[in-house]
Amino acid sequence: ESRDIMIWALSQNDPQGWLRVMQQDPAEAAAFLDRLDGDFKTHLDRYKYASRFDAAAGEYHRQEGASFLGDLEARLAAGGPQQNAQNETGGLALWGGAMGLLDFAALPFVRQFRIAGPQWFDSRPWPHLHSWLRGFLDSPEFASIMHKYTPWQPGEDGIAFPPG
Repeated sequence: ESRDIMIWALSQNDPQGWLRVMQQDPAEAAAFLDRLDGDFKTHLDRYKYASRFDAAAGEYHRQEGASFLGDLEARLAAGGPQQNAQNETGGLALWGGAMGLLDFAALPFVRQFRIAGPQWFDSRPWPHLHSWLRGFLDSPEFASIMHKYTPWQPGEDGIAFPPG
């Protein structure tokens, strides 16, 4: 569903060319998105929420998820610095030299995987993956959509949505 929504929205307006991977290599893009939203998402959920599933299997799911992350590292490393080093991730992209659908589909899941075990994640030998994720997390675009609110306390006024 998320994939369909992203593709539909971008088919209406794609000023940065995020859909070019779907046009130039639809089979590769579909296989990547299937793996991301299938096996990787399953392992992410069972690692991140191990207490809801089989806590003892959390390590197994972390390692299985790490296999996918290692593949992302290899893909990012193979691309090297891109011509436009001013993009959200310091010039790194998963496909075709510029950020696109595959990057923005994967980044939230990679962020969640890191949140589940930041020290472990940060200690992995994935310099390109770390740089790619850090570039996204530090971008003004991310800051604009992930505003941090202080937790509501009894007696305080609520926050109107949307703010401003």
